[in-house]
Amino acid sequence: MGKEKTANKPEFSIRHPLLYTAAVYIVSFFSVLCIMVVGGLIGISQDFTIVFGRILVAAVLLYAFRELFPKDRFFTGIRFGLPALVFVLWNIIYNLLTGAQMASAAGVVSAVFAGLAPALFEETIFRGIAISKMEQSGKKPMETLILTSLLFGLLHLTNIAGMSVINAVVQAGYAIVIGLVFGAIYIRSHDIVTVILLHALIDITNDLFVGGGSATIPLLVVFGVLMVIMAAYAVYLVASMKNEEVSK
Repeated sequence: MGKEKTANKPEFSIRHPLLYTAAVYIVSFFSVLCIMVVGGLIGISQDFTIVFGRILVAAVLLYAFRELFPKDRFFTGIRFGLPALVFVLWNIIYNLLTGAQMASAAGVVSAVFAGLAPALFEETIFRGIAISKMEQSGKKPMETLILTSLLFGLLHLTNIAGMSVINAVVQAGYAIVIGLVFGAIYIRSHDIVTVILLHALIDITNDLFVGGGSATIPLLVVFGVLMVIMAAYAVYLVASMKNEEVSK
């Protein structure tokens, strides 16, 4: 009898999916930090070690949790993800309107890697692992979407250590909307590749530009409207799921 109870007892990752995700994030974060420290000791630049560390840790996570990412799901989320390209378009328009200039050739290469690293790192943890664990615990799609997005935004508040409170709060709000959009795409498709590529494109197109002035009030208003529209789109994607899709 004792053995049967032990065998049937749900695992920590299933009973507490958000805590499990937070733990994975913390361990992964400190792993990257350790790589950065070791790199600094041997004379490697901090920017390089952060990018390398994130990519390396993400690769380890993708392999360790590979059963969550079936290859037959790759690129199946493209049709849901196309509207998210509005973030890419916004980055380009915003930077051009504020007077930013395209980066040099070396800057473009740097932007690609700087954009790919957080995309791999964050999407693997907050969409791939978090949403899968929430689903395994029996959470409903909408609850899964909202809770994982809030967690994603909350952890971005740690940036308050390097910026003003207002900027940190704004960035956390932006992260929540991004979490809603990418979360909805992943819930509908379980396609980790598409959300990684979309996230990378958004970050890359932002890093492709240098300089530029502050945002004007009209631009901020347009950006706010865009956030509301994309958040609504994410909620619609999940709310419109059919019963057979929910039961998968």
